[in-house]
Amino acid sequence: SEELEKSFSQLRVLEVRECGKLVNVVPSNMLPRLQNLEYLNVQHCNNIATILSLTVEGLNVEDKGRSAATLTTAAAVLPRLRQLHLWDLPELMHTGLNIPTELKAFSSNSSNYLSL
Repeated sequence: SEELEKSFSQLRVLEVRECGKLVNVVPSNMLPRLQNLEYLNVQHCNNIATILSLTVEGLNVEDKGRSAATLTTAAAVLPRLRQLHLWDLPELMHTGLNIPTELKAFSSNSSNYLSL
């Protein structure tokens, strides 16, 4: 519905926790609705393989023999995203983002944290 679509467009913070069966956090059809997203926190999701699922023509790249993954810059997909916090995601294969050099990355054994 139109109301639901408007609600997603106002979303600034998205936290996903302990979703054991979830494989993909944001499917490509949801990306246009999340243009105001500033903070994304995903943690303790054992089956997450992808954070963003993108279907943008012309940006497919091979990832060391795995199936082709589509990458684009964080600014183009989620222009207001300032923080991406990934914690305890053992099956994570890729974020779906080509993280620009402006983002500072901090990592430990169980956490990855990116901030603008």
